[in-house]
Amino acid sequence: MSNVPDIKYLARLARLELTEDEERRLQRELCEFVELASALDDFCESEEIDCDVCCDGRLREDIAIDRTDGLLALSPSVSEGYVTVPLTVKEAAR
Repeated sequence: MSNVPDIKYLARLARLELTEDEERRLQRELCEFVELASALDDFCESEEIDCDVCCDGRLREDIAIDRTDGLLALSPSVSEGYVTVPLTVKEAAR
């Protein structure tokens, strides 16, 4: 396979520590995904996709649900209706 992802490199970028078994499994799964994406790409180039056929033009109604009260009640620190978190990155001196 020509598009073999470098699992050790990807794991390092994602800051993951993988066992050899996990690396082999992930390598196999990513290769399968790349093959599927390639096949889908080939299909999309050869066929024009009509979205109305996929979902019959039916869309669900958007209903806004306010869940902030529960979130704010569980948050350790709230200020003016916003969850506050500790500063993680300092602004660079100009």
